[in-house]
Amino acid sequence: MDRRLILLLLCCLLLLPLAGCWNAKELDDLSIASMIAIDKTDDTYEISAQIINPAQNVEEERTDRSPVATHRVTGDSVFEGLRRLTTDIPRKLYLAHIRVIVISEKIAEEDFAEVLDFFFRDHQVRTDFFVLISRDQQAKEILKVLTRVEEIPAEKVFSSITFSEENWAPTKGMQIDDIVEQLVLDGDNPVVTGIRVVGDKEIGGRREHVETIEAQAVLQLQNLAAFREGKLVGWMTEDQSKGYNYTLGNVQSTLGVIPCNDGTLTFEVIRSESSIEAKVINGKPQIDVNISTEGNIAEVTCAIDLSDPHTIEKLEKEIADDIKTISMDSIVQAQTEFRSDIFGFGEDIRRADPSYWKSVKNDWNTQFEDLHVNVNVDFSIHHTGTLTESFIYEKKK
Repeated sequence: MDRRLILLLLCCLLLLPLAGCWNAKELDDLSIASMIAIDKTDDTYEISAQIINPAQNVEEERTDRSPVATHRVTGDSVFEGLRRLTTDIPRKLYLAHIRVIVISEKIAEEDFAEVLDFFFRDHQVRTDFFVLISRDQQAKEILKVLTRVEEIPAEKVFSSITFSEENWAPTKGMQIDDIVEQLVLDGDNPVVTGIRVVGDKEIGGRREHVETIEAQAVLQLQNLAAFREGKLVGWMTEDQSKGYNYTLGNVQSTLGVIPCNDGTLTFEVIRSESSIEAKVINGKPQIDVNISTEGNIAEVTCAIDLSDPHTIEKLEKEIADDIKTISMDSIVQAQTEFRSDIFGFGEDIRRADPSYWKSVKNDWNTQFEDLHVNVNVDFSIHHTGTLTESFIYEKKK
């Protein structure tokens, strides 16, 4: 009898894996959101959700419909707006596959953290999406444009951030974990990449837009927005955005152009590292930023002999000076215009001298304005290409 009971129990245990997930959802029951835009009028939030059309994204079932559809509702809170979407769409909104959240510049200037609370709190939402600020436009405008290479606009924006961060440098992919961490630290403030529609927004939303050779509207990334105490306080220029990333060692690869006799010389950065040393000397904090970079000569439109070691040495110094200039410019902008420690220097000082930090942390943004920062840059040229001189000037000789 005991043996039969044991066998019965074993059979029951073997059947458990066949039961499936208790909370599994069929795709046919879900509306999968890929991108969310949040605007605000007075005290009311306007939530726009871009929903993937599953049939249009399966080869065997393709139709002439758009690959995505955008739905828009209002609510007194972000969550209320998202839940109210059920009156507009026939299926439950599924947020686990969000790739991008776009927040309006107006909201970012008032209280950025408020709209992030739901997405950070909700267990269904993963945290691997990018957060962007719509620059000079309402966030909902971003969701109106269809894209070319990637059929789903959210995938295009997600990829653009990733590749721009890796190959250009004036942008930074910020996920919600990164932003929240910097918002709660006393000695740090976040930056967030901007985005806007460039071109004809009306045409950009039509299906025929993606069937023509020339794009009439594109979604373009727009440098970095700086925050202080959870509110947007200003935008960096393209060079300042690069300088920010050089300072913090975020640059993987980028380009720069310097004057060269009667033309220009373009260099490509292939490696960049940064180390930050904080110290307190005679009661005064100081930051030393050491940037080490390597690169190649990419383009030459001037008369210069790249076979001469003295020329290479001079170029290395000029390029290092150029990187130092844009890095210092970003720091000065943060100290004088933003009055916000977007570099996290306060956190470096806290680790270096906790007792000093305790005395200044409550007034750090003010203290940051007078912080002494040294930037040292070393640049090493690896390759100059197959030519030692520009072929244009070779022909002129």
